Amino acid sequence: MTSLYRAFRASVLVNGSPTDEFIVQRGLRQGDPLSPFLFILAMEGLHIAFKRARELNAFTGLKINLLKCKLIGVGVSFTQVEQLAERFFHNPNALWVSVIRALHGHSGRLRDLSAVGAHFGPWKGIISAFRHLKDRGDGLKIFCQIRVGNGQLTDFWRDTWLGSTPLFTQFPRIFALDDSHATSVADRLRIGWVASSLRREPRGGVETEQWEAISALIQAFVISPQQDRLRRTLDSLDEFSVSSARYFLDGRSLFSGGSSTCWNNFVPIKLNILLWRVALARIPTRDNLVSRAIVLDSNLCPVCSSCLETTEHVFADCVELRGIWSSISRWWNIPTPSSVSVVSLINWADHSKLSVMQRKCFDPVICTAFWVLWNFRNSFIFDSVKPRKSNIFDDIVSRSFFWLCNRRKNCKMLWGVWLQNLAIACNM
Repeated sequence: MTSLYRAFRASVLVNGSPTDEFIVQRGLRQGDPLSPFLFILAMEGLHIAFKRARELNAFTGLKINLLKCKLIGVGVSFTQVEQLAERFFHNPNALWVSVIRALHGHSGRLRDLSAVGAHFGPWKGIISAFRHLKDRGDGLKIFCQIRVGNGQLTDFWRDTWLGSTPLFTQFPRIFALDDSHATSVADRLRIGWVASSLRREPRGGVETEQWEAISALIQAFVISPQQDRLRRTLDSLDEFSVSSARYFLDGRSLFSGGSSTCWNNFVPIKLNILLWRVALARIPTRDNLVSRAIVLDSNLCPVCSSCLETTEHVFADCVELRGIWSSISRWWNIPTPSSVSVVSLINWADHSKLSVMQRKCFDPVICTAFWVLWNFRNSFIFDSVKPRKSNIFDDIVSRSFFWLCNRRKNCKMLWGVWLQNLAIACNM
């Protein structure tokens, strides 16, 4: 180690000219193999020092006592606190609930669950979901209407109970004149709705107009002995249901994927996925690849080399491949769609005059045709030996027969009948 230090020399550039070399007295040079060992020695020494301090009780943390601490344990487990919080909402008429509400408000200060902790049972997740919906403007209050009974649970100014908006937004001038902003409907009407109950009487103009309008609304309102409750406007049952709320929120938030997708169980799932991607134009045609900034030698169809390769072109417009649909039409003795397109070919079975059982067998043939055409296109590009177009139709017939026989329950279809008489084959 001594020779390693003594063998090292250093020099400093002054105005571009090196000075005389000098011996480095202390430290390790950058990249020296001893550098990692130095850090290991330092860590080991620090670990031993902390270990000895812990054994000697040399560490003194913050001493907590009742004079310094503002949070005092209540002597019960957190599970019991959670259970009491749930009972607080489920037993609104209990005496202890009334005491808590009298001291801490109607919600008992349980609305702010962020300060309670991360394990507050199901209520924290439910309230967090409500807050998320409220931030998006989809709060459940948009389809809940307050039905005032005795008026004890309804905020006079801030709840929507007369009209479509709260009273403080309908009559802001009268709201500014009233000193009782945080009061219920029952308490405000008990005081009496007269001009002398305000901080000062209205002074004409807009104040007088709003005073007359709100007075007319309140005088026409009659309090009943029933308790206030929320009326749900999603259905005619006037009761809240999870299904109706879920249906409403899904309709406002979920993305609509257009037409519904019908999965066919008579063919493998890979065919259903391909047909779904074809309907959305999400297959890797050359046009789609170029639109995603992928460099290709050409964006023309590899089969006909005359048109841009799009989803519509591959399956419906290519002059080299569109004759397959005419062959299928003659085989099943049904006309082709009036306007041949990807959508019309996918829905070909639904718009034909075939029987129900024949449609169930014809739809797998369409799925197989899309699968075979796409495989032919890929083989034409990537295989060293070009596939023959004359084998496409035969491949569709054989593959559809194989999948129907193996995936259709209690199928007794014969190959000869499948080729000659489809009406009989579909019922076998």
